[in-house]
Amino acid sequence: PYLVRLSLSNSKSSEGAVIKGVPTGLKHLKVLRYLVFSGYKINDWSSLTELRELKTLHIARTDISALPREISNLKHLTDLDLSHNHLNELPESLTELTKLRRLNLSNNPLKELPQWLGEMTELEVLDVSQTQLKTLPESIIKLSNLKALNLKKNPFKSLPATLLKLPKKVIQLEERNKALYDEKIKAKMDKYPKGEALFDDNFNFKLMIIQKLMYEDEVLVPKFDVYDFSEHYTNRKIDIEEEGYQIIPEVVEHFKKLPIPMALLIDIKELRCDGGDSIYGQLIPFWDGEDESFMVDSVVDVNLLPNIKRVNDLFLSKEAVKALRSKKIKVSSY
Repeated sequence: PYLVRLSLSNSKSSEGAVIKGVPTGLKHLKVLRYLVFSGYKINDWSSLTELRELKTLHIARTDISALPREISNLKHLTDLDLSHNHLNELPESLTELTKLRRLNLSNNPLKELPQWLGEMTELEVLDVSQTQLKTLPESIIKLSNLKALNLKKNPFKSLPATLLKLPKKVIQLEERNKALYDEKIKAKMDKYPKGEALFDDNFNFKLMIIQKLMYEDEVLVPKFDVYDFSEHYTNRKIDIEEEGYQIIPEVVEHFKKLPIPMALLIDIKELRCDGGDSIYGQLIPFWDGEDESFMVDSVVDVNLLPNIKRVNDLFLSKEAVKALRSKKIKVSSY
């Protein structure tokens, strides 16, 4: 009954155990302050609302699709992590958590945030990245204590001009979306080329761009998967077990033809390639990273990246390094 910290996170949740409910013994831990229960698929976790002394509650990746109104019982909560779940709406009772400082709602299918969110004025960190938000409520400006507001990876169509009243360092958002509420950024964006780019000059340089946009930032969608591609490819049978130790030509052709929206290139400020990057495993599924299959000899297309500042030199030839430095782009060692 005197336990104050408990962590039961499961890093293998996607294939791990399904728990019908939170272990009943937890409700007897009346002084529990810190509980991490992330990674378990929970069908019923209502008993958590009886842990009224909780200050930290992490229930990410638990398959929950709704929050009970009784979450308001957790009056002492300062840190609540609900990320990677199936929440599409929030109960207004969250406003009763008057001590809440950190709220993580990322990777939930939230299509809108309620106006009453502005009542949660003690929030210092709010993460709603990679949801399905198309706009934000005007009341967001009332969150005057915010130190970090993560809005990245959302399909925004409009954003309130009131965001201009928040300190710039607080807002984590792509430049193309900042242009939705900031006229200065919009004017700057209007000067950039529109349309799409194929990066014809050097295929391996294009792979670095795809790695950044598709597998790191996750804004170039859908995400390519070589196993899914081979399963649905009809021109011939692609046997990855047999062919996966060398470059698969059909995958090369796919990526060569893949157009990249110019609007996505504006946010690239740094490229850091690694032998273990996902993109290389798509072309050579069993690549050991020990050869020079993906060396970059030319970086002419770096001109398509208006805000690039830094590149690491792992797969860059001496000529490519020299060309980047001539453009005042910093090249750092791996």
